[in-house]
Amino acid sequence: MGEDEVATYNVNYGVLPQGPQPGSVFMIVVIAAALEQGVAPTDAYDGRGPCEFDEPQIEGGIWRVANLGEAPGQISTVDDLLTSSSFCGAIRISKDIGLDAIADIAERLGVNELSFVSSALPIGVNEVTPLEMATVQATLTNGGVRNDPYVIERIEDVDGTVLYQHVPMPVVAVDSDVACQTMQVLARSVRGGAAQAADLGGRAAAGQRGFTGWFLDSWFVGSTPSLATAVWIGPSSSNRTAAMTPEPGLADPAATWRQFNEAVHADLPAKSFDGCS
Repeated sequence: MGEDEVATYNVNYGVLPQGPQPGSVFMIVVIAAALEQGVAPTDAYDGRGPCEFDEPQIEGGIWRVANLGEAPGQISTVDDLLTSSSFCGAIRISKDIGLDAIADIAERLGVNELSFVSSALPIGVNEVTPLEMATVQATLTNGGVRNDPYVIERIEDVDGTVLYQHVPMPVVAVDSDVACQTMQVLARSVRGGAAQAADLGGRAAAGQRGFTGWFLDSWFVGSTPSLATAVWIGPSSSNRTAAMTPEPGLADPAATWRQFNEAVHADLPAKSFDGCS
């Protein structure tokens, strides 16, 4: 949203109760759910589209889905299909592991509450906030241990007496090996896959690009060993029908993520992600 709209409406889209749809960036959660259910990143699935599924709740009983941008898709590995935002691949994977498994791990990782669970859950139809997606990524980066976001670290009076001190309350959300394998998939995507625009050169980084249908919302959610960051670019709730045409380097959330993290990490020592057990 533009600066004028921020000044006029005083809106912080990072923490609104109802955020934008995450689209294919929600496949971070699907990757973790698949790994937790025993699916290997190298398992093959059909990502070809358009695809059709039986859906009794839809008139005619058939749900027809097109891949993002109506791409034809291909049969490929789980990690390739999900990091490249294959809608048909994600739905077919969800049919094997179950929607409840995806919904359950989403809430454990940091999505506050899913308002509903439908067959379209794995392609990101449920609204989430950027803060929730940043929490998901931070939990995976932290070996599966979630620390809920907070605003106030400490309060002191004029004499320096500490009146309040935040006390961390970490929660083990997922097994450390599931978190580590998910991070490996996301790191490969940054090094040489669909998320290369977020590459930080010699510094470790992992993340997922994401889009909603018609590219109305664009996301990049990623992390280094030091920091998790979510970038969302999209129209405000008052302008949701407006078309978006992202300009390379400006409206590309992966490029925005990279530029922000290059500045933040400029004086920090390079670190590596922890290895899997």
